[in-house]
Amino acid sequence: MEFKKIDDQMHMALLELQNLVVADIAFYKQQQWRICNYALLLFAAIIAIPRLAEPKLANWEYVALMLISIFVLVVGMYLICEMSVPLKKGRMRLDELRKHFDRETVMKAYAGGGEVESELKKANEKETLEGMFNSIMILSFFVTIWLLIRSLISNGL
Repeated sequence: MEFKKIDDQMHMALLELQNLVVADIAFYKQQQWRICNYALLLFAAIIAIPRLAEPKLANWEYVALMLISIFVLVVGMYLICEMSVPLKKGRMRLDELRKHFDRETVMKAYAGGGEVESELKKANEKETLEGMFNSIMILSFFVTIWLLIRSLISNGL
């Protein structure tokens, strides 16, 4: 990274801009968590419906619940993916902003008391949570379908 010398007024403006970008990143990460949590709640509700329904559900109702499960999975994964776009842009903006601060300040902040080079390497290799959220939703989807099929079979098809 190439660092540029700046005056105090520009330094304050860059700090404000950095705070805005960091707040945006935090917002979109929080949205990803919420999307995943709501998807899990919907899967739990879908699993609960056959157990709470009186009289027992018809076969077509089980199929409808399975289709709703597919819909929840697809929409959830799509929304998680959509939230990752502004996250990537925010990280790129942060990298650009950091070019304007002096190298010593940035290195101290990055290292957080550790070795500068190893911390920079970790930051460059950082993975997003998108894969984890999608994995959780896919696993929950399969568990939901499995439990629906078990309920359907135990009710005598």
